[in-house]
Amino acid sequence: MYFSHFFSSLTKRSNIPVVIYLLLNVLIITTIVYAILLSKNQGAAEPNVFLCFFLAILFYFVSILIALSPVGEWILRKQTGCKEISRKEQIEKINPIFQEVYAKAKEKYPVLPDDITLYVKAKSKKKKNDEDEGPNAFAAGRKTICVTESLLYCPEDQIKAVLAHEFGHLAHHDTDVILVITVGNFIITAFISIVLIIGAIIKFIFGFMSHSKGGGAIAGVAGLLITVFFVFIINMMSRLWSQIGVWLCMKSSRDNEYLADEFSFELGYGASLCAFLDDVAGGCKAEGVFAALASSHPDTDDRISRLQSLGCDYKKSYGSQEK
Repeated sequence: MYFSHFFSSLTKRSNIPVVIYLLLNVLIITTIVYAILLSKNQGAAEPNVFLCFFLAILFYFVSILIALSPVGEWILRKQTGCKEISRKEQIEKINPIFQEVYAKAKEKYPVLPDDITLYVKAKSKKKKNDEDEGPNAFAAGRKTICVTESLLYCPEDQIKAVLAHEFGHLAHHDTDVILVITVGNFIITAFISIVLIIGAIIKFIFGFMSHSKGGGAIAGVAGLLITVFFVFIINMMSRLWSQIGVWLCMKSSRDNEYLADEFSFELGYGASLCAFLDDVAGGCKAEGVFAALASSHPDTDDRISRLQSLGCDYKKSYGSQEK
């Protein structure tokens, strides 16, 4: 049922750019498979293009199935720096809040998974130990919500509003395509890299064993080093391509943020979400995969305006006008 929901969601008009991106992925994989088979033939007949295309579709379909599985979500948590909450004071602070919002979200949307888990964002190694990424949270995959430590310092009602917003993303399956793009590309890249490196190692071993002189061994080492460099380039390009995919995905579905805001409003946290957006959301700076998401979020004033139009009783205070 979940897999059918994902594939049916691709038929939405807003997902046309994403479908084009996924098709380009198949063509890229086809090209790589063709190049690998051509190098193995060493001057023999050229590989069958249709066979390469079929293999590319097969590889990509398997990668999508893995990406949408618990294994894929575990990989995405690792990619985004989510870790289990272990500190006692953090658990005591956030767990009751999380469970309260979770119960309300399940009441509104009963088909939400029963095992959604809360994680904390690991501190970035690029920043000083006493720095955090600012109050923030994001949904990842189907059953993961991750918060930064800084969010725990926010007023309790604002924390609830942010969590409700993320439950909205999970309820609307907004992160499914991101899961496929990031994890699916990672799996394909890892598979191709492993095949290339194993092939180079085998070629080096047989070349070393079949040549009594050192020339064969030197050629084998050179070939292995070239393969490693080629694999490195493929991995760097894959990361960049995945970032483009996430950006494209979010640009084509900005309404997801408004719908997640509306979900939070309907749970009773509209005013608190507005306050959070006014107070801290504009200063949040994400890194890695989810930096693309943050950059594509609608303008803060537009989000607050949309919530006010829904009936949210919130007005920012600009101080007294009395002299």
